[in-house]
Amino acid sequence: MRSEIQNKICLALAAAAIAAADQLSKAYIRSHVLNNWPWPGIFEFTEHRNHGLIANLPVPLYMIVFVMLAVMALIIHSIFFSKNKPTPDEDWSLVLVLGGAAGNLIDRLRLGYVQDWGMFFGTSIINLADVSIAIGLAWYASTLWKRKAIKN
Repeated sequence: MRSEIQNKICLALAAAAIAAADQLSKAYIRSHVLNNWPWPGIFEFTEHRNHGLIANLPVPLYMIVFVMLAVMALIIHSIFFSKNKPTPDEDWSLVLVLGGAAGNLIDRLRLGYVQDWGMFFGTSIINLADVSIAIGLAWYASTLWKRKAIKN
């Protein structure tokens, strides 16, 4: 029982660390002018204010915050309170999603938008939270796919 509690504390700290790293990366970009560096046209640092959802899709802030809080509550329940024991891969993949979502939620509540800073190929602008969410979702989907393959 004690190791399970220690594991949950470790998961919570990891999610907080991801959100903190995201916020630190955004603060660094805000305080330094790094536009068009290091590889223009491939990857470059920039500053972009994303007021909408994915790809700047225009959605009212209150709706975005509500959906983010609902998704985060589901993830927290799954990791910390679910009676079904998730695998370590499921836990850690969801921690990546939770930490990234928390980082972006902090921006939305504090600034009214999400600060993105890494541009790929002149079109896609992301931040550390987005990377964490994408990796976490891919890992989680892979875990579910493997579990389904084992059952069949």
